[in-house]
Amino acid sequence: MNQKEIKALKKRIVDEGALNVGYFQGAREAILKAAPDILEKVLQTDIIDQLLFLVREERPEFDTLFVSEAVRLMSYSEFKTVAHYFFSYERTEAEIMAQPIEISRAHFERLQASGQQQFKEQRTNLMKSIEQLTTEVVSNGREPIAYNPFNESLAVLENSDWQAEPYFDDYLLSDYRYPESEGSRLVTLLAEHPREQRDGMITGLNRLLGEQWQDQSFGNSLREGGLSSDNISAINDILGIASLELITHEVVGYHPSEQWQLYYVYEKSASLTRETDLSHINDYLEHAIGAYYRGSLTELKIYNRENDVAQQFTVDREQFVGKEIEQTRKLLNSDDWVSIELGLRLQNIDEPVTRDLIEAIQQETNEDQQMKK
Repeated sequence: MNQKEIKALKKRIVDEGALNVGYFQGAREAILKAAPDILEKVLQTDIIDQLLFLVREERPEFDTLFVSEAVRLMSYSEFKTVAHYFFSYERTEAEIMAQPIEISRAHFERLQASGQQQFKEQRTNLMKSIEQLTTEVVSNGREPIAYNPFNESLAVLENSDWQAEPYFDDYLLSDYRYPESEGSRLVTLLAEHPREQRDGMITGLNRLLGEQWQDQSFGNSLREGGLSSDNISAINDILGIASLELITHEVVGYHPSEQWQLYYVYEKSASLTRETDLSHINDYLEHAIGAYYRGSLTELKIYNRENDVAQQFTVDREQFVGKEIEQTRKLLNSDDWVSIELGLRLQNIDEPVTRDLIEAIQQETNEDQQMKK
């Protein structure tokens, strides 16, 4: 299952409850192993009294209630590791093969028929590449998302547990690598300007926010004074002395409690319009820094026909959900990329790959889909 489907499964468990979705024995133990602090989190919720009652009465409902609440509190990366314990989880071929098989006459006949069919089918080079890149005995979570039939390259997203590092811009105030507060970071940036401008801006900010703002978290000092458009406007009036502007951007995670307020100092450019500048900044804050905090920042690797990495990019996995081909083409500035399904069909056709051939297959596929509706 891909990231979107796993998130949908998690939401269904939260909305309907683990009992209605169904889960296998051992789910609770797996959850505790995947998220060691989950018990403490569950005990801090409003259902603690109900859980304690069920424990005292030795009621079987305890397990169901605990599993449901634990899933609600788990992050995506934590839930992904236990998703296969729930009935709606669709296992990949690699996951199925890694599971013990109960031998029965029906199983034997089905496996025999499947094996005979596999021997009849010729495995394509693309399929072999996918298997080599995405399995190490069992599935490693890498996700092939696009294929270039002209140079036989494969675009693969790293698994969701892979944590890439973003590029940290010098004008980003919300930077965890620095021990000082966001306010101190701003003072450091202002120090690069002429003394008269710097002193004027710091004096103005002291009057607006109080002199302690430099020592506090800048975000906290703003919120204490009320984070409003009026406050930001007043701050930017002061920073305007040096053609600077404070940009704020809120990033939302996968859990309602996961929210981060990011701060960035924009130095107005003469080369680009403000609208273009802000578009680039907001994209950077949302899909680089925000994705890092959210846990969706990963790498997209381009493998050549020898399965060596030819290129790699740091990307926000969220941008590729449901838009794999579109985003790959945009990132690589090439329309040569097609879906994995189309790539497999092309390798089974005994004729040179051309754009006309690709368009013909896509048109045929679209017509088939229309007829099925």
